[in-house]
Amino acid sequence: MENVTFHGQLSQKEYTLFLLFDTRRRLVTTSIPLFLLLFIFLVLMDMVNVYSLSWLAVFSWSFILTLVYYVLAICTLYFSAKKSYQTDPYTKRYNTYSINEEFMFQQNDRAEAKHIWTDMHRVFEFADMFILYLAPRRALVLPHRFFESNKDKQAFEEILKQRVNKDQLHLKNHS
Repeated sequence: MENVTFHGQLSQKEYTLFLLFDTRRRLVTTSIPLFLLLFIFLVLMDMVNVYSLSWLAVFSWSFILTLVYYVLAICTLYFSAKKSYQTDPYTKRYNTYSINEEFMFQQNDRAEAKHIWTDMHRVFEFADMFILYLAPRRALVLPHRFFESNKDKQAFEEILKQRVNKDQLHLKNHS
C-alpha cells in the first residue's frame, strides 16, 4: 500500500468536542458516587427527623442535585476548553500526517513524531472525526476534513482495521 498524506489544523470546536468526549467517563464515575452520597445523606437526615421526605422525594432530590453537578461540570469544561485552545499554541499548530501499514508520521513546524499502529491504546470514530488514543490520557484528533479525498479516508480506515487490535477499535458503521 502506498503512503497516504493528510493535513490540517484543529479548530476550537473540534478541540472542545474532543475534551467533552474525553472527560465523559470521569464525569459519570464522579456523578454516581455523588448521587449515592446525597441519597444516603438525605435518608440519614430523614431518619433523625431533620427532614420528613418520602423515598421518592429522597431519590428525586439526589438525582436533581447530581444532574445540576453534571450540567455545571459540562459548562465549566466547555468554557475552560475555549480558554485552553486559545492559550495552547501546540493545539493550534498545522500538522501533516503520513501513514503506511507500519506507522503514522506526524509533523509540524516544531516537532515530528512516529506513532506505531500496534501501540495505539484505543481508536474511536465519530461523525466528523477520529480520536486515536496513544495512551489513556493522550490522544490525536483527526477531523475527517483533514483527508483530501474519501479514498484517503477509506485507506486510513483500512489500515486501522488491519493494524489496530479489534477490541480497541471503535469505528462507526458505514452503510
